[in-house]
Amino acid sequence: MGRHPVEAHELVEQLRRGRSAEVVWAPLPPEPLPRPDEVEPMVAHTGLHYAHHHTNLPDRPTAGGGVRGWYRRTVGRMVFGILFKYLREERELISNLVQLNDALAKRCDRQAVELEDLREALDDRAVARAENEADLALRVASLEQRGSRSPNGD
Repeated sequence: MGRHPVEAHELVEQLRRGRSAEVVWAPLPPEPLPRPDEVEPMVAHTGLHYAHHHTNLPDRPTAGGGVRGWYRRTVGRMVFGILFKYLREERELISNLVQLNDALAKRCDRQAVELEDLREALDDRAVARAENEADLALRVASLEQRGSRSPNGD
């Protein structure tokens, strides 16, 4: 269709001749992966502290003295007597939710440490790759210098 096949080595030679003075190949310097400024452990979160100190529901009614206190205690005993099973189940539910939050916070902290380890490994790999590319660039340059010399030593 009017297209003629281009040989790869001819194309490379044309590119070298046209841009040899302008372009110098060198690897890019590696940059470390971005990291958050401050990582606070989830275990130290204020919400967990609050949950641990505010999960206790009362076991029995509390009231002051006097007639008003007597009335509150009497009504409180009646309400607690009716709702005791429900309140015990609520207390267990809240306790289990706090324990679940603790377990999730510990897991988040472990995963944050693992993520940092992975970031460091990737940074190390990027540095190693850049060193390999720099070594490759030196080898390519030395091969080009050898190739530019004529076999007669000219």
